[in-house]
Amino acid sequence: MPKIASVPYAPGQSYDFYDNKLVIGADEIAYSDIEGYGFLLTHRKQSVYFVPVANSTRFTFLLDLGEDGIYKFGSNSAGVSAFRTNKQRTMDTVYSETVKCINALITPVVLKKMLNTLNEDGEVKVGKLIIRPDELVKKTTFSSKEIPLSKYSAYKFAQGRVNLYQKDKKVAFYSDMLSTINAPLLPTFLAHLLKMQTTK
Repeated sequence: MPKIASVPYAPGQSYDFYDNKLVIGADEIAYSDIEGYGFLLTHRKQSVYFVPVANSTRFTFLLDLGEDGIYKFGSNSAGVSAFRTNKQRTMDTVYSETVKCINALITPVVLKKMLNTLNEDGEVKVGKLIIRPDELVKKTTFSSKEIPLSKYSAYKFAQGRVNLYQKDKKVAFYSDMLSTINAPLLPTFLAHLLKMQTTK
């Protein structure tokens, strides 16, 4: 099978995307085995008496392989004071390029599985959000809140989270970390469901 893209993350090492699988070193993950994914990039600073003494960069990708559990890969690096190292700046590029490859090659496979689950089970769960053909249900520890799917109007990615908004509301109806399995897909999945509603 032809290699479609390669994202180098260290000397002699790369995330290799083929048309049907992801290869990382000796590990091969077929796209068809992936039930969902999440990812997160974080930058942290450490200060002593408000003086920056260290900083760190970390990115993590999580692939849900069903019965085989969660496959994790990523990288991290630390620097002194407030200055980021060349490696840390390179990590930003590695992260963004890997996300692009996942969106192009893995997202269509996972979206199809989410739609199949919705058709077969009547709902799809992402974090504490339950998605049904005509409504969204946000579960909390002691209660739940529902809104019609038609009330969903917008989304925003910010500070490692995805925020979902309903019409005429400034506060997010639902918010979750992008590291939650399939949270990055929520805007695309909901947009698809809304389109399906309008074409019925």
